[in-house]
Amino acid sequence: MDEQGEYPRYLPADPVTGGILFHCLLDPGSDLYWKQFTCAIRGNLNVELFHRAWEEVVARHPSLQAIFVSERRERPLQVVRRNIDLPWEGMDWTALGTEEQEAKFREFVQNDRLDGYDLALGPLMRFALMRIGPEHHRFVWGSHHLLVDGWSSQLVLNEVFDVYDRLARGEAAPAGKSLVFRSYVEWLLKQDWADVEKFFRTHLSGMKAPTPMVVDRFSGSTGPTTREARTEEATLSAAGTSQLKAFARARKMTLNTVVQAAWGLLLNRYSSELGYDFWPLRAYRER
Repeated sequence: MDEQGEYPRYLPADPVTGGILFHCLLDPGSDLYWKQFTCAIRGNLNVELFHRAWEEVVARHPSLQAIFVSERRERPLQVVRRNIDLPWEGMDWTALGTEEQEAKFREFVQNDRLDGYDLALGPLMRFALMRIGPEHHRFVWGSHHLLVDGWSSQLVLNEVFDVYDRLARGEAAPAGKSLVFRSYVEWLLKQDWADVEKFFRTHLSGMKAPTPMVVDRFSGSTGPTTREARTEEATLSAAGTSQLKAFARARKMTLNTVVQAAWGLLLNRYSSELGYDFWPLRAYRER
């Protein structure tokens, strides 16, 4: 909804959206920007109400109904498709054994990624709910990064479960007011990107190459170098997590700021240079 109560059907794509579209069109078969949220839901789930909750939340936010048109256009357009039917699959796997259920789930998730999407046709999200046991379901929400990023996906999930709780209590879900995404795009397109470029050129003027890490030189590897991203996972204890949260709270910082500071200290310790930069990615809009 915009200020006049009607969300515009067409919006120019903002710069970041245009960048993602460029990569999608450059490699149309890639699943790089197809995001999947999976979870287990335990308890007495009312499948009909859960489905309705998703429909209401998507209907409330026009940006979740968008497709993207770029052919023969100088600037890509975000087009809102009203009253779209959300692809929703329901499966009952209760007759299968645990190992077979797990195998079918992995196969489904893989096939969902391979199914691809049509940016100009949509819809750019789909859902699947598998019944595993009497009070056990597994859920898959697939969506394109053009619609939902890491920050906003959590907001969407919170809203869905809030609507579900209201429906389960027999209360009508309020229509609510969707965020004014049009105003945000218009504001963004009016920004002076020359000033932004000047800021980064000045700040990075002394940077000639990525900060080298001493561990890279003495890792013992004789193979070719790579720029591929790698993931390392570690689990903190409940006590350690509580201490970190208390540390951040006492200093009026977010936990994310503390983690970034720790990463900065680590770079300083393993870098062979006096100065170093790292730039964390963040959602560039509040919602």
